[in-house]
Amino acid sequence: MTLPFSTLVSNTPKPAQVQTMQDVWDWILSHAPDPAEPKKGNPHGFRLQYLTTLKRHCGDAPLCTIPADLEAFDKDFPKAKKNVHPRPDLDQDLKAYKKWRQNCRKAVEITTGAAVEKAELRARQDGWSDLLGAVITHIKNGGGIHPAATAHVVHLSDIGRRIGIEPWELNDGDILNRLEAGFVTPSDLQNARKAQKFLNSYRYIPEIAAVLPTATLPVFPTYRQYQSLADHIEVYLLELIKRAAGKVDEVMGNDDHKPISEKNQDGMAVGSASSRQDLGEMSCLSRSKLQSPDH
Repeated sequence: MTLPFSTLVSNTPKPAQVQTMQDVWDWILSHAPDPAEPKKGNPHGFRLQYLTTLKRHCGDAPLCTIPADLEAFDKDFPKAKKNVHPRPDLDQDLKAYKKWRQNCRKAVEITTGAAVEKAELRARQDGWSDLLGAVITHIKNGGGIHPAATAHVVHLSDIGRRIGIEPWELNDGDILNRLEAGFVTPSDLQNARKAQKFLNSYRYIPEIAAVLPTATLPVFPTYRQYQSLADHIEVYLLELIKRAAGKVDEVMGNDDHKPISEKNQDGMAVGSASSRQDLGEMSCLSRSKLQSPDH
């Protein structure tokens, strides 16, 4: 069952006239010469069928209850990766799903103005256009750069242009926070990270280096940092490891004469921290902390 779209709405404000998928439907209908025949003579009429499919995928929920929100859409209907269907529960094979998803997103982009914004950003003549031109130069005529690599740089250029950052600023002190402020979709972080790695790998090419800072670009970490767990929880878990490392079997009440080695204590501590990554990023636990007077 599809997750309710209402739980996935982003904080990004939308134009007052386009809030839900019903608004998208109505906008498409407004371009039909004859409302009784919404697809005839309507350049966007064919997109109505994709909105009908969206309604079915959402349990036949009314379109007026489904937000016209690309972030919410992408979370509920992810892009296919490595030729694996991200929503095998739907009554669509992978090929049909890809086509439907692309056209449904396009309907939202056109209606909300996102498509116009994207076209305007990519039409600019600036440092990003110089960078993309340099990349493309080394793709053509058997160059050493794979064509697929440009996609991530294009996405990074969209982010940079959106917040007024040029490629030679990609090494500024707070650049990661500034770039993150320009994210509008869940995939922006991954695209930015891949673009940063790509540019660091190919900065030896003079044309590319000419529009980049002289120092290596900082790269978004694979996992964002989170606050540590509460101190009392960490202390409790450390105490469990300390007790497990002792000689006495507290369950059987006897001395097993096989205390856990110091090396294994370290492994238990590190493993404990690793298994709790979904609760928060904790400092690396070590035997020295276990043996501190406070514990």
